[in-house]
Amino acid sequence: MVVETATRGGRANSRRRPQYFRDILYTHAERNARVLLRSIKANLNQATFFQREDLLQLPVFTHITTIARYGTIRIACLFLIQEGDLVSLSRTDLALPSKAKAYSDQPLHEEYLDTIRSLVRVMPKGRPFAVMDVVYEWKADSHLSVNSKRVAVRHAMTQLVKQKLCKRRNEFEYTV
Repeated sequence: MVVETATRGGRANSRRRPQYFRDILYTHAERNARVLLRSIKANLNQATFFQREDLLQLPVFTHITTIARYGTIRIACLFLIQEGDLVSLSRTDLALPSKAKAYSDQPLHEEYLDTIRSLVRVMPKGRPFAVMDVVYEWKADSHLSVNSKRVAVRHAMTQLVKQKLCKRRNEFEYTV
């Protein structure tokens, strides 16, 4: 949209009114989105899908505070989805368009329950461990992000406790 301003030498000066994308200056939203997309392609290229939590862990925006980083990533994701550079698979899951076809609606903890069960069995007996200890031991399945593995292990642990494979020590720790 062009806005006319005062005349100068018999002709009107004109200037463009800045465009906005969700209350953010369009050029800033586009720049942040492009930077985020490059970072996703560099760091999460193997992942079938990822979540905003995974994007918060990327090194690209770590120089700003967590709440500002979340807002920046949220707007950048909305911009990339609108442009077709990202696909929203569910309320929480995002993917690159080339990976979207490989997405499964089956809960991860059910799909990888056998893997998680074998990881829990090799945990040191009598010594408490946390969900992230199991995640760090999970070396296979590089197409899953760390956050996806964390969610899968957290949900699977309730089933493994019911199956008496391990015991819940407290709210955060388990023992074999």
